[in-house]
Amino acid sequence: MPVGYPMKVVCYKKQEDGSEIEIGRFATLRDACKWANENSIMGTGWVRRTIEINDYPSLHFVNWRRYPNADKYRFVEDSSV
Repeated sequence: MPVGYPMKVVCYKKQEDGSEIEIGRFATLRDACKWANENSIMGTGWVRRTIEINDYPSLHFVNWRRYPNADKYRFVEDSSV
């Protein structure tokens, strides 16, 4: 992931039926990371990682005590610009 260029980010949440809904749009990666930390969704490293792998993280690898619902969220680069 290139450093220093503006990246618009979208957050999706996985529903019980397997579908996903858009939770939020962010003007920068920094805003997305700040929001994820403030809402106890996942840490900054995992926000970046979900963008790289384009998938939901496994709770096995995430600090699940601090972020118990991290496996229900993923962040992607917004390509609609």
